[in-house]
Amino acid sequence: MNNRFPIDSQIKDLVSIIIVTFNSEQHIVDCLSSLQEQAYQLTEIIIYDNGSTDQTTNLIQANFSDAHLVIGETNLGFAGANNEAARIAKGEFLAFLNPDTVVESNWLFPLIEAMKTDHSIGAVTPQIALMQNRNLVNTCGNTIHFSGITYCQQYNQPITNGEPYRVSAVSGAAFLIPQKVFVELGGFEEKFFMYYEDTDLSLRLCCAGFFCTAVPTSIIYHDYTPTFSAQKIFYLERNRYLALFSLINWQLFLLMLPSLLLMECVSWGYSILQGWPGISAKWRAWAGVFKLRKWLSHRRQTRHCAQPKNLMTIFNSRLQAQYVSNKYHLLFKFVEVAAWFFATPALGLAKWLNK
Repeated sequence: MNNRFPIDSQIKDLVSIIIVTFNSEQHIVDCLSSLQEQAYQLTEIIIYDNGSTDQTTNLIQANFSDAHLVIGETNLGFAGANNEAARIAKGEFLAFLNPDTVVESNWLFPLIEAMKTDHSIGAVTPQIALMQNRNLVNTCGNTIHFSGITYCQQYNQPITNGEPYRVSAVSGAAFLIPQKVFVELGGFEEKFFMYYEDTDLSLRLCCAGFFCTAVPTSIIYHDYTPTFSAQKIFYLERNRYLALFSLINWQLFLLMLPSLLLMECVSWGYSILQGWPGISAKWRAWAGVFKLRKWLSHRRQTRHCAQPKNLMTIFNSRLQAQYVSNKYHLLFKFVEVAAWFFATPALGLAKWLNK
């Protein structure tokens, strides 16, 4: 690709933009077309296709010959496919991007500038607006509740323009991380397959002494609808517990227990409202945790958070749950209040004990 920069730019680092596709014919052309128009062009685009059966790979080969397309034989999931692409990336920075996104032309400059300004930043995420209404936010960084549940920050709020600020976690839909840091952390957790990998990576960044930052001046658009299928319930619940049980120590677990029990009741209730598919998904999530108990024990030994006090800086007592469903507005409002009530004293005590 052509190496074109604004005249006043001093940023000249290669960025490897990584996109994982799976039956993405509806979005991939718009996504890659927007990347062709980006101002920062010292980039390589790596696309790992997870065994698409539609026209995704044909569209890429026919229209975007500059992109490095890797066609996988099987579906490795979001985590595995991104890791495979990262292994062949040459950039100093890795920019992970969903195929159902469209970027603004200058989206990369603010992310790289924020990263270079503060070396304690481990990853940066842009302001992600809704494709359906580009004046509203999908997420500008993610928030991790004290139960480990992660939600979109500022969802459905008007987009803003301000200085970078710390967030609990980056969004897997779009974020930038130094390749060296990504490699040292071991990349995404491939056992997760999909969902919660971004939160798990953010937790491990925090354990390593880094923090995540949202950069509102970097804007992309995401074709996002908050849906929670049975499959999503399974992966979110299983992976949340796999991440928490392998990273936190027993003291922190005891302090989190009230919030964990509350959200366990809530998640079971929501699953029951979905009928048998939801009930089965929730049950299989716990069965999946039990099945991976040996792996979980090994991960605790290799990736256990050596500095749990770092986690106290990113857990939040507030939970935003209402966007999960429009049907149960009052119920989810009650859940938000209860989640705050259970988490606030325990989180305060945890911060005090880990000073």
